[in-house]
Amino acid sequence: FINPVTAGGGVQTKIIDALGQHCNVVCFEHMLTGIPIPTVGEKLFIAQKDDWKEFAKQIQQACNFSSTTSDSFFESMSWEKIAAEAAEQIRNL
Repeated sequence: FINPVTAGGGVQTKIIDALGQHCNVVCFEHMLTGIPIPTVGEKLFIAQKDDWKEFAKQIQQACNFSSTTSDSFFESMSWEKIAAEAAEQIRNL
């Protein structure tokens, strides 16, 4: 999954969705807000902001790497888990 976004804020849900489908993700480092990087491990291919040459290299590396997204990512970031936590918070209001 190639995410060439250079501006914006908040969690990039498209990255969460891509990781949830076991895709490798290529993006700029500053677009990873809210993503639990330690749980994703080798699935992220990261370039510094506006370093398009490095971004292209990361795309090449991502194309040559195959693995599944870790279980620890799904334990913290699956939509089912997020929805359950939100429902619990609503019940506790």
